[in-house]
Amino acid sequence: MSSWGFVFVFVLSTLFSDITFSVQAASPRWEPQIAVLCEAGQIYHPQYLSEEGKWVSDLKIKVPNSACLRDKIDLLDHCKKVYPGRDITNIVESPHYQKIGGWCRQGVTNQGKCKGAQCWIKPFRCLEGPFQSDALLVPEGCLFDHIHNASRCWPFVRWNQTGAAACQDRGMQMRSFAMLLPCGISLFSGVEFVCCPKHFKDAVKVKKIDLPVMSPELEGLPVSDDLDDDDDDVDMSEDMLADEETDDEDDYDSDEDTGNDSEDSGASDENWEMPSASLAGKDQTIVNEEAQQRLEEAHREKVTRVMKDWSDLEEKYQDMRLADPKAAQSFKQRMTARFQALEEEGNAEKHQLAAMHQQRVLAHINQRKREAMTCYTQALTEQPPNAHRVEKCLQKLLRALHKDRAHALAHYRHLLSSGGTGGLEAAASERSRTLERLIDIDRAVNQSLSMLKRYPDLSGRISQLMDDYIQALRSKDETPGSMLAMTEEAEAAILDKYRIEVERKVNEKERQRLQEKQRKEKRAQEREKLREEKLRSEAKKLEATVKQQQQMKEKANEDEARKYQKADQKDV
Repeated sequence: MSSWGFVFVFVLSTLFSDITFSVQAASPRWEPQIAVLCEAGQIYHPQYLSEEGKWVSDLKIKVPNSACLRDKIDLLDHCKKVYPGRDITNIVESPHYQKIGGWCRQGVTNQGKCKGAQCWIKPFRCLEGPFQSDALLVPEGCLFDHIHNASRCWPFVRWNQTGAAACQDRGMQMRSFAMLLPCGISLFSGVEFVCCPKHFKDAVKVKKIDLPVMSPELEGLPVSDDLDDDDDDVDMSEDMLADEETDDEDDYDSDEDTGNDSEDSGASDENWEMPSASLAGKDQTIVNEEAQQRLEEAHREKVTRVMKDWSDLEEKYQDMRLADPKAAQSFKQRMTARFQALEEEGNAEKHQLAAMHQQRVLAHINQRKREAMTCYTQALTEQPPNAHRVEKCLQKLLRALHKDRAHALAHYRHLLSSGGTGGLEAAASERSRTLERLIDIDRAVNQSLSMLKRYPDLSGRISQLMDDYIQALRSKDETPGSMLAMTEEAEAAILDKYRIEVERKVNEKERQRLQEKQRKEKRAQEREKLREEKLRSEAKKLEATVKQQQQMKEKANEDEARKYQKADQKDV
């Protein structure tokens, strides 16, 4: 083949060289897969892996729009078509390249005419049923780790890079990896991986790590199924949303008052305690408030004990001041440091509590998105599709995405308003991650609506209803914009608008502070001037009094002198 052109799902040269060749060999276990080859000026039929382990083309299936399959929705649909007897629910890129030949050009009807050179292709795996993470082999001397972030919904390549970077930070290289927890079509919220030392050679002994997918009961709060709660739910007015308030009560507003709790996109979540089954049935906000109250009470008890100790030692301190001032000063510094350490401990505990609450809320939101996406894809693939069920599942998905978006914006605004210039700096460091999260949500919204358009009958019946539903969702909050799905520029403009509003408030507050400072300085100057004038007036009065007394004294002396003079004259 003279030109490789564009091989879909990333050609060998487009991936990191240290990642592409470090993954282990393909598993011999058969699983449904499809492969796509896109060359400039050529259109080939996709191939699928038969149960005999051979790559074949189904020439009866036409490629949409007579073009190469690139869209993830098209790829998922093709998986379902070539494996009609299997419950295909999602797709993911294979971590391994395979050499595949026998490509059939578009329009060929005879399999025997499908020839051509073999090409290195990265197939797509067609995932069946509920998602199960892959089991990875961990040779001796290697490390197993995983990264899960409920606020990140990234494609395969992004998580591939994340896992490789985590291994490189340890001075190792990634040997194998697999996706965790799907959050959309070929989108995931985590990765598991194996890191091995550089120049590593396979050992004979290996151990198998199978990281189980977290069950819904342990991953977040229970999500009530609202598929059958409103059979007559066709009015897209505010009344349409009223019955969903209890199911979708915003739990992302009040969780923003507990301190700066920005999440680390590259950090593992293994240090965070996820919600347990004991939280079932409890509102997360109430749980968080109760935890805050307990933390405040414990902190107050510690402060009370320290203040009591300080009061008890105050007398000792006063005695030490008289006997040994140096020792007294050292004692005072130790007590002050103890109190400051206690305050820092309290602040650290508050921050940890806020971060744990944030993680729980994100896990809860992510669980809703996964459940809604599963509901929606299953409803679309029913034969025949039930329009009412599709409508309800899509509504559920749009609500979950709206909640995710509202939480992201609420958290960003909280960072902005959490402490003047410090809050602005915290929000500035978080802006790119927030924008990326909003873009991921917009992509998921567009993808879900595009899936509906692939079913013309269904789309004609409920597309307008869904547009109205999105408008109704957006009317529930004060987020700018008329549609839930927006462009990157529009999302950036919203974040900038929030920042400008806060900057204006901060600048106004600073202006008022400077005005107040100037007013106080002016009043202080005026008081100083009045005091100086008063002192001068009092000095003048004193001077006049002294002068008057001096004059009276001089007059008295003169009178006395005249009196003696008259007496002397009389004697003479």
